[in-house]
Amino acid sequence: MRAVVYTEKGGPEVLKLQNDFPAPTRAKGEILVKVISSAVNPVDWKLRKSFIPFFPNPKVVGCDVCGVVAEADSGSRFNKGDRVFFMLPIVATQGGCAEYVTVREGHADFAPRNLDDDQAAGLPLVGQTVLQGYEAVGITEKLRGQNKSILIHAGAGGVGSVAIQVAKYYGLYVYTTCSASNFDFVKSIGADRPIDYKTEAFEEVAVNVDYIFDLMGGDYELRGMKCINPSGYYINVMNSGWATKIASALDMPDGVTGAENTLGNLIGYAYAAYRKLAAPVTGPYYYYNVVQPRADSLKLLAKLADEGAVKPITDSVYSLEDTAEAHRRIEGGHARGKVVIRVAQSTSSSSL
Repeated sequence: MRAVVYTEKGGPEVLKLQNDFPAPTRAKGEILVKVISSAVNPVDWKLRKSFIPFFPNPKVVGCDVCGVVAEADSGSRFNKGDRVFFMLPIVATQGGCAEYVTVREGHADFAPRNLDDDQAAGLPLVGQTVLQGYEAVGITEKLRGQNKSILIHAGAGGVGSVAIQVAKYYGLYVYTTCSASNFDFVKSIGADRPIDYKTEAFEEVAVNVDYIFDLMGGDYELRGMKCINPSGYYINVMNSGWATKIASALDMPDGVTGAENTLGNLIGYAYAAYRKLAAPVTGPYYYYNVVQPRADSLKLLAKLADEGAVKPITDSVYSLEDTAEAHRRIEGGHARGKVVIRVAQSTSSSSL
């Protein structure tokens, strides 16, 4: 089968399209899926550039998938031809940029009816990141009418744009950081007060907020502790902020490379551990959010999408042959919404 893989760490140029990559073999309890679309996430390029011991080699890129069931167990809740969406385990040989993948039934669910394949492919990782982070700190429909507020960093991006929509659905007042050029966009999806990260100090605008949803880390995390209510909830979404801080401090000409990314992650983990230990004494409550593939999260996500509460934003769509260009687009840090790879052109069951 065709698949985009890499066998060494580096820039987008290490991504290679193979036409004869071995197709996966389905095990009991799994479904075999023909991939239609796969979204690119920041974690994809960070893994590609980082040194990780025991990492699969070769590695197929991508973890978000929308596709069609090609094969399932007898008695499965899925049937051949069902349209599904899911995220694959991040540290695994399989990836979304391949013609076929296998996935545990408990990690997949039926794709939202009101979304096309590209839109649905862009939701699993970002949507589950938001829903699981919110669930952990009690951001649910129970907050409606309680006048709670949240600061969401990087609101114009893939995760941030979903975080804004879900927070608004649950009745929160939403602050978000972004560039001034994205103010109209973030307002259109629910943000109440955009903050220009280039000209405004967010900690002086979003004062005494109840929740912070942090996709940045590093300096943003340190500054965020100044504006959150001491009895509030800080959600640290696994990010590369500390790696960026290290690269900047060392004046690295190529920005964040594998070494800085790995070291930055370790520092980020250590700081998160410190904040969790300090939370009972100094506040705020601190949650380190590492997304997990879960069918129940996907079911809620599909419900919100079908109700129109969550509308995925697609920045751009690339062919499988242009996966490296898609990585360059998202690695640049200015994609508005999701960058998607179109793997196949049809969801017809006759083509399975």
